[in-house]
Amino acid sequence: MDRTLPSRPTRRHDAVLEPASERAPCNDPEPVPCCLTCTRMDEERAEAHREQDFRTVGECNREILKHPHRKMRAAKFS
Repeated sequence: MDRTLPSRPTRRHDAVLEPASERAPCNDPEPVPCCLTCTRMDEERAEAHREQDFRTVGECNREILKHPHRKMRAAKFS
């Protein structure tokens, strides 16, 4: 009697993923120039991309798109 195991279905974690650097570029929204919030979110988003934290990338993208865009104020020196 032949006791071969049935082939198991392919699981998602068995798949070989290509490195993030070789994937198609994402469509991140452009930050508004001179907007403090956009600048901060863009920096946080870049770090999240490096760490492959795509949930944070999405949160930063939503914030860039939906917040009121206020310009940075020039520092006052006396």
